[in-house]
Amino acid sequence: MSKKVIIPFIVLAVVVAAISLHIIGKTYYELGFVLTKSTPSATNPPVMNRTPKNKNTPKKTPSPPLDATPKPTETVPNTTTVPPFSEIDLALANSLSTRSQHGATSNEQRNLIEKYGGYYKKDQGLKRIYLAYNLGTEYGHTHALLDKLKEKNVKATFFVLGAYVKEPNRSILERILEEGHVLGSHGYSHANQTNTNEWTVEKLVKDFENMDRRVKDLLGEDVNIYYYRPPFGYYNERMLYIARQRGMTPVFWSFSYADWGTEDTEDINEIYELYMKNLQDGMITQFHISNTDNIKVLDKFIDKAREMGYEFYSLDERR
Repeated sequence: MSKKVIIPFIVLAVVVAAISLHIIGKTYYELGFVLTKSTPSATNPPVMNRTPKNKNTPKKTPSPPLDATPKPTETVPNTTTVPPFSEIDLALANSLSTRSQHGATSNEQRNLIEKYGGYYKKDQGLKRIYLAYNLGTEYGHTHALLDKLKEKNVKATFFVLGAYVKEPNRSILERILEEGHVLGSHGYSHANQTNTNEWTVEKLVKDFENMDRRVKDLLGEDVNIYYYRPPFGYYNERMLYIARQRGMTPVFWSFSYADWGTEDTEDINEIYELYMKNLQDGMITQFHISNTDNIKVLDKFIDKAREMGYEFYSLDERR
């Protein structure tokens, strides 16, 4: 066959191929595929179900840019350690141990306290001191203690009895709150509540309710108690369970001494040496203000502890 005959066939074949490619490409485009010179990858996948642009479609308002630096949220006291108020299972409470315990001197006691989220120390391993005082009767020294704490820029925690929460002590209690200290419960009734013949589960629950009501009646509905130190330091498992279910943290101590007498000690250095002997990381105290010993010793003790690298906190403070 001559070249003159072959050339028209070649031209015809090229034309047919071009038309075929055009038809195929148009069909693929209408099906929603975008043909590109490169093979689509995972980072550049083909666009499926593409919607044709409409010039009349209104533009979307762009979202405001994200703030690169998150704004700090307000810290709510004790939210990391205290659960919300939960229903008290009376049957469960009645089944819990009624064995009387005192303080946190044994591993068994410490394990039980920690089981219910309680403290006898806090932030162990850190140079932190938590001053805590029990208020049952006012002997006329609490304002002087608050003056000293304010002077030294130290916050503390005050565990009050139901009998202390009354009109004559209103100014003290309000000052405690206004100056950034923490108010805790030492029980509505100052009694050994591990005596199960007298203290049923129902009576224990009522004691907590009475304390809560008294505080709110005197200081306002917005005042809540989140910490609980059992009267005399005596407790059993059912008491810890009830406190925890009511959204309270049981608090004991790692340093206490016989300071409840009304007479001052002649040599305040004896008290200072006692403080220093018991100084430890995460220390929580149990002090009384029946006399002025625990006020007189503060200047020297706070200065020395700070010199040693210790910091003072209330139970609510986190830094």
